[in-house]
Amino acid sequence: MSIYFVILLLAGVTVVTRFAGPLIVNQLKDTPLLRQFLEGMSSGVLAAIVASQVLQGDPRDWSAMAVAAAVMWITRSAAFSLVAAAAFAAVWRIVI
Repeated sequence: MSIYFVILLLAGVTVVTRFAGPLIVNQLKDTPLLRQFLEGMSSGVLAAIVASQVLQGDPRDWSAMAVAAAVMWITRSAAFSLVAAAAFAAVWRIVI
């Protein structure tokens, strides 16, 4: 099996799941429990990404995540925390 075939297959699966998700959710009855689940699911995915980075990261990554957490706590803005963490990591890489 060619690597190009695998890449195309996975690209196709990605496209199908991107379109199928909203179509399936639109068929469900909108309830407070469903809304709470969908809102919590995105937080869970983000937490899983952060947790995996914590386990595999180095002190620069851990420090950048601490900066992101602090900025998120202060500003309540995911965009600001992302920019602050990226800037911190970039400065760390330049300075150290």
